[in-house]
Amino acid sequence: MAFLSVNSTPPKLIRDLWDKPRLSTDPIGIFTCKEWEVVPYDSLSLVDWLHVVPKNSISEKSRPYYVVHKSYTSGDPTYEVTLRIQGFLKSSVLSPIGTWDGDPSNAHLAVQRIVLGGGETDDAWISTLKQLNRVISVVTRKSGFNGSPHLLTESVGTVIPFQRRVFLKAANAPPFSVQNIGDELLPYAARLQDMSQQWVTDAPLLTGALRTTGVRRCNHALFRDGDFVDVLASFEIVCKKQVTRVYFAFDRIVQLAARDEGTGGTSVTPAFGAQDVLRAPADDIFVDTDDEDAGEED
Repeated sequence: MAFLSVNSTPPKLIRDLWDKPRLSTDPIGIFTCKEWEVVPYDSLSLVDWLHVVPKNSISEKSRPYYVVHKSYTSGDPTYEVTLRIQGFLKSSVLSPIGTWDGDPSNAHLAVQRIVLGGGETDDAWISTLKQLNRVISVVTRKSGFNGSPHLLTESVGTVIPFQRRVFLKAANAPPFSVQNIGDELLPYAARLQDMSQQWVTDAPLLTGALRTTGVRRCNHALFRDGDFVDVLASFEIVCKKQVTRVYFAFDRIVQLAARDEGTGGTSVTPAFGAQDVLRAPADDIFVDTDDEDAGEED
């Protein structure tokens, strides 16, 4: 998991430009981070910091690549690059079934999604957009596309969409099991069982809220437009005729400050061979919740 950085004297993490709470498990600052924990600001370093590699198993021909960290030691496993991005929640669909309408024939369209934007600190948001554009440019070129990359507009009003698929093709996922779907999906268990030969649910989205005792797991209903959040994002490279575009998926969202705690929300309308690629654990920030309800605000 890597933080975005900003070209300043001294260098800083963009996270530190926000005057907001942070996770206690995070590095104190940029000088305590390991090399792989900071996205380089300059393009020369960034080109060497990440690689684009083909997937071993391609379920969708239009999404053939991973973005991975370079190996620092011979024999190290290959890890997918994931980014820590902060911002204000502008809109969201976080329920376990996302946009799914219950029709198995529409399972391939079902997504969970969020939109992040800036708020009180223009400098932090503009720096986020600039750094992401550098990353998008490098990833686009490394995927073999020679045209102009599709970049984010670097202005205060720009928003960043993230989405993740609710279902996976059954051929590319473990067999369906009612025991593994989670309590929130139990009302749909019979329908999910019927369609399990074709579609199964993806790993659940991790949702949490920062409290005095640490990050607590929470129900998706806790999140509201205007919350200040921390998102764990990954890349989705979509290759189609004449164009390659880089999008952002997400696996975890943590509420760092709720809207009515002073965040002031804004409403808007909505070169390697194939190899095994691992994703670093995203659930190692949560504290034990046996004796407390994380869905209730302190």
